[in-house]
Parts: sequence; structure tokens; C-alpha cells
Amino acid sequence: MVLCMVPLLLMFSLRGSAALTASEISAFTVTGSYDATVSVDAITYAAQNRIKISASGMPDHAWQMVNPNTPTVQNHVINILNTPEDQSSYGCLPMGKVGLTKTGVALFNPLTAEDYNAVEGSNAETFDSCDGHATNTGEYHYHKLPHNCLYNKGVDEFLGVALDGYPIYGPLASWHNGGATNLTTADLDKCHGSDSSGTYRYYMTYDWPYIMSCFKGKVIDMRASSSVAYTCTSSSTSSFDSSWGFLCSCTSANDGGELRPTAAPSLLSAVLVIMYYNHYVW
Repeated sequence: MVLCMVPLLLMFSLRGSAALTASEISAFTVTGSYDATVSVDAITYAAQNRIKISASGMPDHAWQMVNPNTPTVQNHVINILNTPEDQSSYGCLPMGKVGLTKTGVALFNPLTAEDYNAVEGSNAETFDSCDGHATNTGEYHYHKLPHNCLYNKGVDEFLGVALDGYPIYGPLASWHNGGATNLTTADLDKCHGSDSSGTYRYYMTYDWPYIMSCFKGKVIDMRASSSVAYTCTSSSTSSFDSSWGFLCSCTSANDGGELRPTAAPSLLSAVLVIMYYNHYVW
């Protein structure tokens, strides 16, 4: 379900700002517990304008079984541009991984596999005490701000990187009320970011879409780039807009992304449907 209009694409890209600073790169660390590993190679591929991030994908904290799935080592290896390249249109978010935390855990888009809001509403999924859970392939991930175990509630706190190379920060920013209050989606652009700090950053918030809603820059990692289309306009036709907010998704599951009901049909509705079929169909 591509939740956006398809414009004519201009055949060029725009250079963005530097992706990760030295301090951000040095923030990719783990305690060594729980099989968590992460490393960043910004030297080997510098001439190719890319950075390689490798991680086990295991969380650097305790986790609980909140669904039938057990977290397992994933051996994530992703490549990002060292200098992000802004595209003429926003890029849609693939299902699954849209970035990595500074501890090497996957950041997912805000949808369930069935295209529901994974975080809020009647179809929300269950998360452990650290705000994550695993897929049926064992990939531990966050759909929302990891409030309890990764995020330290700091101002201008670096939390990870998106697949397009732009850094991801927490909701307290020094440029917004001096960091005294959390950012909301209304404070950010369509892709859930801002350059108000002097460089472009995505910001996690407590409201939809929580982490990102589209890619501002170019995704080069082959495992994701083939599904990312730069066809999102600044005005989405997403059916999520009316109930949640802007989202540009690459997925094509089910009925094309129509927003599901927030509650199950009432008994009266079910009876009326049965009466209709009895009278007109059966």
C-alpha cells in the first residue's frame, strides 16, 4: 500500500549534511551483556561515501516473552551514506527495519504486519518492559521510543540512525523550549525530522508515527533500497491521516492500506449483515 500520491520524479538528488558526527559514531556501544554487539566502520568505505554498521541485533538489556517469539542473533550489516543525499521526493518506509539504535537493535516502522498501528489503538501489539518485542524470525525491535531502557531522557540525546544516514534523536531538543518539553509530531516536518539544530535529524516522539514517517534521504542498503520508492508528496492521501497522521508506507498488503476500524463491529452490525445476506444473497 503506497500511502501517497505518485509525482513525476526529478532525475537528481541533493546533498544533505554530514550523516554521523564523531561523537555520534562513538555512541554506538553496548555493555557486552545479553549477546549485544555493535560496531561502526567509517574508514574502510570512506572513499565510497558510505559507512558500515554491524550488530548482533540483540538488545543490550533484559527482555521478556510477550509473544511466542524469542529474540535471536540477527547479524545486522547495513550500509548508509556518509553524506546523505536528499531526494526530490520523500521515500516510503518499508515494512520492518527503517534504522538501527546506537546499540544495534532494529527500529521498525509504526505498522503491524497487517498494517494496523502497532503502538496504539485496539490493534496495538504487546511490548516488553523495555518497549520492544521480537518477530517470528527472532528479530528484536522497537516500533516506538524505547522509553524505559535505551532512552535516558537527556536533551539532544542521540539514539540511532535511519537507513538514509540521518541521525535519530530523542524528543528533548535544546532548540525547542530549551529542551524543557518533549517534541511532538506537530513540531517536525513530514518525515518526522527537523534541521533546527543546524543539521537535519529525525526525532522520536511519543505520538504517531513515533520514529519516522518517510525517508528524507537516499537509502543505499540493498536489503531495503529495492522496496523504497521516492514517490511521497508533502500531502499524503494516506487513510491514516484522518485518525493518526501522515505516513508513507511502501507495503502493499491486504486492501491497500485502508484504515481499519478502531474497535470490533457491534453485535447489531453483525446481525444486520447476516439479515442482508439472508435476504439478498443467500
